[in-house]
Amino acid sequence: MWLVVNLPPAYRHWSNAPERFLFLREDGRYELYDPEKHGIYSNGLRIKTHPNEKCNMILKRYVELMEKLRSYITKLPIMKPISVTEVSTNYQGKTGVYVFFSDMQVEYVGSTNNLHRRLKHDLWSNLGQSQQPHTFGRKILEEYSNVNEARNYLKSLKLKVIETEDLKTAKVLEQILIYLLKPKYNNHGS
Repeated sequence: MWLVVNLPPAYRHWSNAPERFLFLREDGRYELYDPEKHGIYSNGLRIKTHPNEKCNMILKRYVELMEKLRSYITKLPIMKPISVTEVSTNYQGKTGVYVFFSDMQVEYVGSTNNLHRRLKHDLWSNLGQSQQPHTFGRKILEEYSNVNEARNYLKSLKLKVIETEDLKTAKVLEQILIYLLKPKYNNHGS
């Protein structure tokens, strides 16, 4: 087992001081950190575990992405839910993920590059149109006998919206939430 110890302030004058720290070995002795021997760490996680540099870059980007996704996922339970009718123009042009849920379960998870358009126009306003552009809208119309019942069902659901910085991140977050939450109306392979 290794323990990483930052260098004391007296050593801050070293040319690459931020990269220099000590390892406390199992035998109780300290040894100067060597990236080739000890690996590369990010926030306490070892990310350089493979001799191939390309693989190490992939692992580093993976750790960064997981940290970003974790921050989004931890916000989800504490967010205040709204209904689809309360989606405001503040979401116009914003990228993100949306989660519909009832008291019992998660119903649907989706992502988009324009949250307002997708939720207010494609789903809510076009519900019942012959060319329903939203998958969730098509699925609830199949289940309910008429448009009014489908609208009432959709209005009864709670909605949480997570804004992301880009569509790629939103797509990855959407798939992770589908995998973890197994929403009723998403295809999740189980």
